[in-house]
Amino acid sequence: MRPVSALAASVQSGNLERARRIAQALDTGMVHVNDQTIRDKEGANLMEVLFVTGVSSVLLIRAFLSLTGYPKLSPRSLHIAHALLGGPFMLADLIVLLAFVNPSARYMAATLGGFGFGAFIDEVGKFLTGDNNYFFQPAVAIIYITFVRLYQGIQYINHIPWLSEEARLVNALEPDRGRLFSPRHGRGRVAEGHVAAG
Repeated sequence: MRPVSALAASVQSGNLERARRIAQALDTGMVHVNDQTIRDKEGANLMEVLFVTGVSSVLLIRAFLSLTGYPKLSPRSLHIAHALLGGPFMLADLIVLLAFVNPSARYMAATLGGFGFGAFIDEVGKFLTGDNNYFFQPAVAIIYITFVRLYQGIQYINHIPWLSEEARLVNALEPDRGRLFSPRHGRGRVAEGHVAAG
């Protein structure tokens, strides 16, 4: 019997047989093999945070610029647009999602991503005009339509029915990932009552 170096793993692939071969090669206690996408039960809340943060960042940025007389950060011949802030925030969003598994990290990522997207879309007028015109009149309509479509997309995803028992099982196990290595229980020790064995 080989030693177990991990409690659980998940393999997702469009080719179920290939996924099973990968699963057999993993040194873990339990492997979930799936050939479908699985919805996150927290997905609706996370997307709501992303949406609200995105809208709020546009409103706050525009209010700040209006109150301060639209200041420019232009050292020498350069112009540093606040859309450039959007990229680092969205990159930080991805890093948090890829590096951490606990639920609070995903809420942090949704917040960072929402702010980054808001900072980016706020300057859409500059991307559509030859003279980099922030005050391009259709820009407000474009921003509005973008957020309306984003909201509709979120609602569409949220209304997809839960068809799979596997999806329910994965979501039932998912919160444990944030508790297994809780400082309260000591690093590397399993929190009692949070491990499901099949």
